[in-house]
Amino acid sequence: MKIEFDTQIEVINSEWGDFTIFKSRGGLWNTRDGEGNGLVCGPEREWVIFWSEEHLNGNLRSWTS
Repeated sequence: MKIEFDTQIEVINSEWGDFTIFKSRGGLWNTRDGEGNGLVCGPEREWVIFWSEEHLNGNLRSWTS
């Protein structure tokens, strides 16, 4: 069985720093910082971008309960 996945890597220019986002073969979106360290992964692209910015920012702009 051949598994196909998207090899497109997009650079996101955030006010807190640049990071890359890509989709893994498992179907999850992943982000990495400028040094290649993993930041966040998840099923929704927009949420992965949001939480990656939260990590780069260093201060939480939101919270969960």
